[in-house]
Amino acid sequence: MKAQHLILAAMWLGSAAAGLRSACADDRREAPPWLTEFLRAAPDRHEVRSGGVTAEYYSLRLRDSSSMHYSLRLVFVRMRPGSIRLHVQDVRRQGGVAEIVEQFSDSTNDILVVNGGFFGTNDGKRMTPMGLVVSGGKVANAAWNWSTGGVLAEMGDGQIAITPIRSFRLSQSVREGLQSRPLLVKESLSAIGSDNHELANRTAVAVCVDGSVLVAGAFSDDGRALSLYEFAAVLTNVQAVAGATVADAINLDGGPGSHIYIPRLSLHLGGNALTYIPNMLRFSSTR
Repeated sequence: MKAQHLILAAMWLGSAAAGLRSACADDRREAPPWLTEFLRAAPDRHEVRSGGVTAEYYSLRLRDSSSMHYSLRLVFVRMRPGSIRLHVQDVRRQGGVAEIVEQFSDSTNDILVVNGGFFGTNDGKRMTPMGLVVSGGKVANAAWNWSTGGVLAEMGDGQIAITPIRSFRLSQSVREGLQSRPLLVKESLSAIGSDNHELANRTAVAVCVDGSVLVAGAFSDDGRALSLYEFAAVLTNVQAVAGATVADAINLDGGPGSHIYIPRLSLHLGGNALTYIPNMLRFSSTR
């Protein structure tokens, strides 16, 4: 009888644990109610054509003046696998974000340009990039010993992937690479466990289940767009807008430096704040 009770207890505990895991997984996919409703709206959609490649641009604007997120604009650009190249541009310039991004972009072949990783200073005077930067197969900045985040990389075969920093190994096959943090989405679940309610303009790069690459941005007129928790929730629910399920997503530098530029549409998203730009990401046509 005791053995039977032990077996039943073990079965109950196993079922309870599975239920808890399922509930946690659901929590890590769900967006706040206001955001869920916002993502159901019909987005503005445009095609971005560059070098024979067509990308899809989606935009949502929150116009409810009673909302604390009034003027929030969500932007997504989806690029199909095998049709694009990633270029990590080593910039290291101080100035207006929009002007620097235009200066370093290739208006003929670039589908879009987005700001890159973080920066800091060792002496309080000279700004330097933070984290690994690989450009054209050469290491432009060494990896930082972060325990979180990951590396966005394009390999020699053209595959673009996001790898957690603890699993990443630098090799000659890495053609382009950028270290940043945190990971926003891992295996289609939010990687942000709690909401600190710190609002900022934000950008991210995601790799979708179907292999497509998605660049996302959240912008607000006052620079207080979303928290990291909310931004991750947007990415785990973006299929309602862009028709793709995100597998993994990595955060880029937020705040005044957050910027997306789409040359073919002559469109700048984000402000033109005076700041330091350590690097940026250019997604270009391979054709």
